[in-house]
Amino acid sequence: MKIRAILLDAGGVFFKGSLDNFVKKASKILKIKFETIKSEKTLLNNKLVGGKIGVRKYFREYFNIYISNEQMKKLIKLWNRTWIADKEMIKIVKILKRKYTLALFSNLDKNNDKIYRKKGWYDYFDHLILSFELGLIKPSKKIFKIALKKLKLKSNNCLFIDDQKDNLVIAKKLGMKSLLFKNPQKLKKDLEAMKII
Repeated sequence: MKIRAILLDAGGVFFKGSLDNFVKKASKILKIKFETIKSEKTLLNNKLVGGKIGVRKYFREYFNIYISNEQMKKLIKLWNRTWIADKEMIKIVKILKRKYTLALFSNLDKNNDKIYRKKGWYDYFDHLILSFELGLIKPSKKIFKIALKKLKLKSNNCLFIDDQKDNLVIAKKLGMKSLLFKNPQKLKKDLEAMKII
């Protein structure tokens, strides 16, 4: 079946940056040792990208210490600069846009959403499927079904690109073609091999 739409993840695919880098820099602002903080706090991260809590509450629960107003301002400023659109990915997306419907399909928080809109980084995409707006997060089967409904396409007409294997498992189960993202250079080779570009 012919690919007509491509769904890309945001953080770790279209956007460069990592939670680890944020936590390292945040630990300096908060004057705590990075080694004492466990970066992977799945349930808390899911609350943030699921639209259940905002960044202020997220930071307080994440670091589990008192955060002054001044520190909070610095943390939010840092958070807003943690992920940026990857120039190499923009080039790839521009090529894909000539032939395919593009969707940004991401577990994303409300705060970063405002930044991305302001910077015009969503302008490359025809559709946005964002977790915080839907109150659902990948790899929920329900959010994938919403994505397909929004695109008005069958699953085998879609290619899904993500850097998380768990998300690709659901996509495959639903009949989507899928690619595990490593870096823009590898993605370009994979897309060429599939005759997508």
